[in-house]
Amino acid sequence: KPGAAVIDIGINQVTGPNGETIFAENETALELYFFKHNIPEKVDRPAPPKVNISYRDGQTTAEFDKGQITFTNRLQLRFTDQIPDDTVQLPGTEAKGDSKPSFRIRRYEPQFQGWIYTKDLTYKLEFAFQDLQGNANAGAINDAYFNYDFTKGKRQFRVQMGQYKVPFGRQELTSSFNLQFVDRSIVSG
Repeated sequence: KPGAAVIDIGINQVTGPNGETIFAENETALELYFFKHNIPEKVDRPAPPKVNISYRDGQTTAEFDKGQITFTNRLQLRFTDQIPDDTVQLPGTEAKGDSKPSFRIRRYEPQFQGWIYTKDLTYKLEFAFQDLQGNANAGAINDAYFNYDFTKGKRQFRVQMGQYKVPFGRQELTSSFNLQFVDRSIVSG
């Protein structure tokens, strides 16, 4: 009786005991078919990909056979408490002289970086969610680039393509995670 078959790209194909072609979507399906029909055929399974996940110094790193990805979160909070004179009543307070505390997320920057195929080809993707309480610039991309080192790790001749900070001022290039104060100087702006 004629039938229809759907063939997917990437399916496993083996020759059966009577010369017929057997298609299966994965190794487990082949093993189940052989078990059901009492066929003593061994199915070779591919080696599982190497994945090592580690956490160190606030960074989560996943290492694969052909790459690495490091995930970092940067969160900066700001708490302000306005304390007026006894003669001033701030909006939103019950009486004169009452303080008005406020809390906001000043900066949130998730970052992904690592290498692909070879350690000479690195990448970085960093988002900037700044002042999430209504800033029009919230959700911008700080960095999104690929970098290739032609000197095999010596960092003497590299080509970088994408969006990144122009290397002019040291304070501007220093990550907000490593700044001593909440904001950069007025000169950097």
